[in-house]
Amino acid sequence: MPTAVSKYPLVDAAAKHLWSKDGQEVVLEIGLYYRVMREKLVDLYYKFEQDFDPKVEKISRHAIRDTCTRFNTIEFFEERPAIQDSMMAEVNRRVIAQTYCTVPLFSLMSIDVPK
Repeated sequence: MPTAVSKYPLVDAAAKHLWSKDGQEVVLEIGLYYRVMREKLVDLYYKFEQDFDPKVEKISRHAIRDTCTRFNTIEFFEERPAIQDSMMAEVNRRVIAQTYCTVPLFSLMSIDVPK
């Protein structure tokens, strides 16, 4: 099991349809990379064996969904760096706690509002 940074385009770089605080649907394209914590490799294996990718994805999706609902639609465009930082912090917090991985790279690649 590799412990280097693993590629993980969240939702395989597909757009995710989420909701803002004011109830507007927003479509986000997000990518992240995660890294297995070397000192927790044995714990990770006993918890998930080699099937931890789906767990990281699910935990990340939920963290992003929950973070989206804290911001109004206009803030996604006016405060994009702050929202990206907030999402990364929440994803990292949850992924570390539940999977023994870290998320060193996170990118909010695109934001769109459906017509």
